[in-house]
Amino acid sequence: MSGMRMMLALAALAVLPGEVLAGARVVENLFAVAAVEGGAVYTVGQFGAVYRSEDGGKVWIAQKTPTTEDLFSVDFGDAVHGVVVGRSGVILTTGDGGATWVVRKSPVDRNLFAVRFASPTHVFAVGDWGVVIESSDAGATWKDRTLDEDVVLTSMSWPTPEFGVIAGEFGSVLVSHDSGATWEKKPTGTDKTLFGVDFRDTQVGWVVGMDGLVAGTRDGGTTWQAQHGTFELQALETLGVMDALQNPGLYDVAATAEGAVVAGDIGHVLVSRDGKHWEERRLPGERSLAWLRGVTALPAGALVVGAGGLTVPLEGADLRPVGEAAGAR
Repeated sequence: MSGMRMMLALAALAVLPGEVLAGARVVENLFAVAAVEGGAVYTVGQFGAVYRSEDGGKVWIAQKTPTTEDLFSVDFGDAVHGVVVGRSGVILTTGDGGATWVVRKSPVDRNLFAVRFASPTHVFAVGDWGVVIESSDAGATWKDRTLDEDVVLTSMSWPTPEFGVIAGEFGSVLVSHDSGATWEKKPTGTDKTLFGVDFRDTQVGWVVGMDGLVAGTRDGGTTWQAQHGTFELQALETLGVMDALQNPGLYDVAATAEGAVVAGDIGHVLVSRDGKHWEERRLPGERSLAWLRGVTALPAGALVVGAGGLTVPLEGADLRPVGEAAGAR
């Protein structure tokens, strides 16, 4: 998948009206969300948008940023040090919990789709055409660690400072056991583009991608099992329109205490309570058709974000959208 096609997937045209909140009115398409140490939540999106919430995504405070570029990913190393990345290699950092954001010099001008802290000061970002960049000072300065393989890298997870995982185009999964000094490609059994990855620890993790694919591993990425969707690529005429609608692209996954939560197109939210079996949660009303791009686990649930400023908390033991009764479909 080309960088342009990836950006189109990240910024689909369908938009729902933004919700009117007690704080800022969020109207931009949102591409990522991250809960950080101390209880704050940040979400990022189109036109340089960065928002902060102190109550799990119910009320948002707009953050002033020095860019209008689309922002695709956000992560924090602690309660105050964060990094945001996006289109054309843009990098923003904060050292005061988002009160101020600074543009940092990027070693690349390609789109950066994911940023993750391996430790409070060690941070990586990945993107178009094998781009990997690394910072050892919480994002102030960066080095180019781009891979030899010309493949779009979409997502990343660091469950420990030493163990990291990158996922991307053509079913690519790369694993590092030495804090990113070297990367080993792992066979996944699929050529589908993988848009999201998250690991609970060095053994248990998930990737999600095209055609409703969710695959899990329990041996650190050495072997993978399809838990939702299939590994095989299928043309639309073979798959069928209804099957395609029931298995839309999935773009992000977040590990929870026992399982995981997945977000994707056409309002799809999948929840697993055991890390193996998946149940669908439907967003209420007109939100049910909105695309989703980001999900993060919260102490008492999870939060999904997507089109037109859409932010939906999931709460309760079954992680249901607020207002959805148990048993609803």
